[in-house]
Amino acid sequence: MNSQDELGRIFRRPDDRAPSGLLAWSIRVLGEWPEYALRLRSVIGSALSIAEQQSFEQDEIDVGILPQWFLQVTEGDINSASLPIVCRLGRQRYLDLIEDRPWTIREWIYNFDPDLRHWKWWDLTVDQDDRLILWLDSSGEPTFAADELRWAVFCAGAAEVTSLGLLSSSIWSEQPSLGTD
Repeated sequence: MNSQDELGRIFRRPDDRAPSGLLAWSIRVLGEWPEYALRLRSVIGSALSIAEQQSFEQDEIDVGILPQWFLQVTEGDINSASLPIVCRLGRQRYLDLIEDRPWTIREWIYNFDPDLRHWKWWDLTVDQDDRLILWLDSSGEPTFAADELRWAVFCAGAAEVTSLGLLSSSIWSEQPSLGTD
């Protein structure tokens, strides 16, 4: 599976040729689902585009295509009226629950180096219990380092993120995608 396939899954529901098992994260969001889905898909999609178009061998990566809200919540004025409050609150939840210091844009984007990243985006759905589920292709690994992804998930407006472990892709296929065309 190449990076174009992964990038395509950001904006369109994947076809049914999913790996047999996908890692699932349950996400409780602050605010409305559609807005959350658009924010999360936009930041991950932008990061994947950067990873595809630029070399991580260079000292500086151009991050200009990252969404403004993400640049602002990561290194900008987090008290700005233009920043959605759910992003500010999600950022604080990450700092309270995961790590007590925010990421810098530079360290965050370098974690999208295709040679270092241990996960691939699959989909974002809603399950029968009205939970948002983030599906990841982890090549069958039930756990891996992904704090860069957690940072984006929280900063997009998550209040809580819980790993559901590896689940059958048949479960994913029965759930509607959120935030796609």
